Amino acid sequence: ASNAILSALSPEEFNKVDGLEEAKEIWDILQLAHEGSPAVREAKIELLEGRLGRFVMDDKETPQEMYDRMMILVNKIKGLGSEDMTNHFVVKRLLRAFSPRNPTLVSMIRERKDFKRLTPSDILGRIVSHEMQEEEACE
Repeated sequence: ASNAILSALSPEEFNKVDGLEEAKEIWDILQLAHEGSPAVREAKIELLEGRLGRFVMDDKETPQEMYDRMMILVNKIKGLGSEDMTNHFVVKRLLRAFSPRNPTLVSMIRERKDFKRLTPSDILGRIVSHEMQEEEACE
């Protein structure tokens, strides 16, 4: 396992772990170098969660652009080890961000019997589909 890790490293990364033999030890050093200590990771998670809590859909943003921007935050938080980013949590954040644009659609989605089982991509699909139907009705 050590050889697999070492063979994938750049020269700069290799210098950080040169001389280490145990895969776990190599991994721990690289993780510390990239993510910081557990306290630093927790601080990063809290910072990103704060940004997610203040997340809003921009006026000229499409639902797909909003979704992509939110999922970047969510994936960064997950990548730091947070287990709080469940599908349902992300669905609620997406709907909260989209609500000012179409509160009726958000209410209809929230009232569905299967609401707790919906995924973020389900929500994006429903929003995009609804907006396409509205655009077609206006033509």
